Amino acid sequence: MRRENEFAVISVSDNRTGISDDEKEKAFDMFYSGGSRSSDSRRSLGLELALCKSIITSHGGTVSVSDNTPSGTVVSFTLPIGEVDLNE
Repeated sequence: MRRENEFAVISVSDNRTGISDDEKEKAFDMFYSGGSRSSDSRRSLGLELALCKSIITSHGGTVSVSDNTPSGTVVSFTLPIGEVDLNE
């Protein structure tokens, strides 16, 4: 985590095979679960990143996917730093 101006920037990375540029464009589409995952018997519904993006953008933040050089993926998001107004 780091601070950039009035935003907290949080990044999560791995060093696996990464995500192709084509899949990066679809990563936040609801119900998109990527290419075939024959090595992983668990099936994703493709909701995780779509829900994350919805929550983060509703709070004024952004989310992105990039390469983790030399291999892997980095998912980063920003959230504004400041007081939260509760409207109950």
